[in-house]
Amino acid sequence: MDIAWPVKTREMHNQHIDSTVWNDFRFRDDDIVISTYAKCGTTWMQQIVAQTLYGPDPELAVAEMSPWLDLTAQPIEEVVAQGAAIRLQLLPAQRRSLILLVDHHLTLSNMAQQRNLDDPETAVEFALIVKDQKNLDALMLLTLADGQGTSADAWSDWKELLVWH
Repeated sequence: MDIAWPVKTREMHNQHIDSTVWNDFRFRDDDIVISTYAKCGTTWMQQIVAQTLYGPDPELAVAEMSPWLDLTAQPIEEVVAQGAAIRLQLLPAQRRSLILLVDHHLTLSNMAQQRNLDDPETAVEFALIVKDQKNLDALMLLTLADGQGTSADAWSDWKELLVWH
């Protein structure tokens, strides 16, 4: 069955909304679109739909299940990561790790190449970001895979050495 999805007809930009995120958005067959006028109960409607689908659970993370894609207060990468975490049914700790990896997928590479690695402040700043050894290991592997997968010319033995430093 072909679904007639809504079609965007104009762009909206202000301090809260950036509608350009919808330009390349592709709906999935099981997506549910909630659309209301501003300040007319969108959050309430999200809660009603979520409770109808998943039952009366007061701990339901409705904001993560039904994100506002065009809201500029949250980076689109984080919104997508949260949606993926829900679809994959990740546990809260796994969801936090995924979001950390998405948010900081360039941090290790940037810090290794642009900061003094012998400076204790750099080490403390980075430790506050990664929080634990598990996140550090995952971020190191992601950085290596991202660097090597981007372009053979963009990655070098020197950059790899900095990541492992």
